[in-house]
Amino acid sequence: MILALAAALLVLSFVFSGLEAAWVALDRVRLQHRAAKNEGRARQMLAWDSSSPQADLVMAWTSRLAAAGAFVLVLSKLSALGAPAWLAPLVFVPLYVLLVQLLARQVFRRLPFKVLSASWWLVSLAGSFWSLLAGPVADLLRRVPREPLSRAPSAEELLVTAAAAPEVSALELGMLRSVLDFRRLTAGGLARPPRDFPHAPAGLSLSEMLADRALADARQVLVTGADGLPLGAMSGAIAALSGAPGARVQSFARPLLSFPPDLPAWKVLARLRRAPTPVAEVRDEESGRLLGIITEESAIARLLGQTV
Repeated sequence: MILALAAALLVLSFVFSGLEAAWVALDRVRLQHRAAKNEGRARQMLAWDSSSPQADLVMAWTSRLAAAGAFVLVLSKLSALGAPAWLAPLVFVPLYVLLVQLLARQVFRRLPFKVLSASWWLVSLAGSFWSLLAGPVADLLRRVPREPLSRAPSAEELLVTAAAAPEVSALELGMLRSVLDFRRLTAGGLARPPRDFPHAPAGLSLSEMLADRALADARQVLVTGADGLPLGAMSGAIAALSGAPGARVQSFARPLLSFPPDLPAWKVLARLRRAPTPVAEVRDEESGRLLGIITEESAIARLLGQTV
């Protein structure tokens, strides 16, 4: 009975180790395309990928916990039979490495979407188990006393301290200055005219757009109307998978996020990173006039002090 339970735990470790490898190998662009076509569990996987990036940790922890449980059971069984203590790791470790770490990863990563789609209920179940432990652990960490600073250092003090430290390079000092400047910015300060970003007229066909290397290589392309104002944004890589080269790019456009001009830059970047389409328009709240466009790339470039 003990050995059967140990074997079951080892199989569970095998499955979750393989699922972890499949999750890492999963193509996120194709996953978005499958989610748009409502294939399998693509939407659930895409939602978890954008809001819960710890999915790979859930799979890894579950695999390791199941393997640890199997080892403890094998050790207790061999001890009951009078075997020496070194025999359990000698038997278990090679089996674990070959079966779980090598074979499972090689098998599951060959068809990552099919494997994850069929087994996603297991991942959700494991996530529910770990979420039960998250609350008590968080409460325990809150009880650990912290040693707060008497006050937060000002930006100028940080720059002076960094400039005086010999281990801080000029590049690192410049990046620190860019970060401190970025926190003072708002969406209005980050916004750029639509012409500064890759853009395509709404009536352009997909094949014509993909023939333009600058548009085909762009992560996000603005779809503009006859007045030059953006109607939405699209990904050329995802649109290319549709197999409809004659379709107009307007049919692939997704709505833009909309930000007020006074939204802090840190919130702008956080919302763009969570959005399926990381492109936003900035509009004046009173007149509704378009002030500019922000993309995730342009915001990060500004954060790093690079030319937008």
